[in-house]
Amino acid sequence: VAASSSQCICLEPCLELANRIHPVHRVCNDPIERMPGIASRSIHVALGLAGLHHSTAIPSTLAELQRVLTRGGQLALCDVSKHSKMAVWLNEYVHQNNPNGHQGMFLHPDEWKPLLSQAGFSELRVETKSVPWLFDSEYELIRFCKGLFNLQPNHSQIREAIFDYLDVYSQPGNHGVALDWELTYAWGIKAA
Repeated sequence: VAASSSQCICLEPCLELANRIHPVHRVCNDPIERMPGIASRSIHVALGLAGLHHSTAIPSTLAELQRVLTRGGQLALCDVSKHSKMAVWLNEYVHQNNPNGHQGMFLHPDEWKPLLSQAGFSELRVETKSVPWLFDSEYELIRFCKGLFNLQPNHSQIREAIFDYLDVYSQPGNHGVALDWELTYAWGIKAA
């Protein structure tokens, strides 16, 4: 398939976030547990960046991804892990300080392979990696988190919470700050 005939379908149930997606992409506002707006066996690669924890039924979401992928289609997901500092930050501080709240259903790294296997994926790989977020300054870090998580408190309150919940460190050579972040990555292939 030529690159020019490829299309990116962005599954985003939240209309506010869907409106941020560039119009060159097709936006599907279906819930992640059931995706009727995406035809069966119609996509070759399914990517998910820290969204699976929003599913109210992770096995249903994985079954839907199995349904929409073509035979031999590839699945690559990543998310915050259960009981990690990031999960606590999201389900406590973000939940309390975002007008919409946040109650994620995070997976432990050991839960990924059985769930993916039960959904019919094979050639599974699961790996947890450190992926620090780099910023030119502490101010930029706080501004970014305020916007990304739609946090209502003021700058100094958010700063205090970030330093209470998460690990922030100076980058070597005095090149700004890094927010320590960790994600579990999972890959699989749709068989028959």
